[in-house]
Amino acid sequence: KVPKKFQEIVEKNIFRKNFSSDDYVLAFVDNDEGDIIVYDKNCKVVDVINFENGDPGIFGIYKIYRLSDGNYIKLGSYSSFYRYYRDSKTSERIENKAYVEVITSDGKTVFKTEFDIRNDLDTFYELDDGYVVAGWEQKWNDTVNQQYYIYKLDKSGNIVYQRSLDDVSEIECVDGELIVYTRQKQYMETIYIDVFRKHYLNDD
Repeated sequence: KVPKKFQEIVEKNIFRKNFSSDDYVLAFVDNDEGDIIVYDKNCKVVDVINFENGDPGIFGIYKIYRLSDGNYIKLGSYSSFYRYYRDSKTSERIENKAYVEVITSDGKTVFKTEFDIRNDLDTFYELDDGYVVAGWEQKWNDTVNQQYYIYKLDKSGNIVYQRSLDDVSEIECVDGELIVYTRQKQYMETIYIDVFRKHYLNDD
């Protein structure tokens, strides 16, 4: 039996297509209710977001989180594909840059920052003076030495710092300090061993 306070969540399958952000669930909807409905952990509606520019992105390739000021931040991944036109039997390449966009609860854009890297932005931390976003460079035929990119943005969306590393296994933010864990193969005498390192990144 489903506990009564979770019954509506299960019956409506509210958490089917969603992101979690702290104590909130952001659920995508496919009807006229809105583009995204934001619920608290007891299924109470907090916000209904209708994006100012319509559909939030090709194929919905992004993640979204609730910020401490009540706004929302979207992390969009790079995508590239060909659109075929049956009538003219022609095609064109569609390319969408990786981006970070902050929007208000009523869907209006505060800022949008694009990145000139074929990147999957999938990690986000909010700091007192800005945001940290990070993710792996995508693998394409011409990708050499795939990198993990870390960006720090100020509250206006300007890129303040940028860093790239390889062999990243995990990243976390503890009390405003960014910690990156890497794992590398190192040859020791006759065998290769895994060497794990913990990197502390300061403000710059």
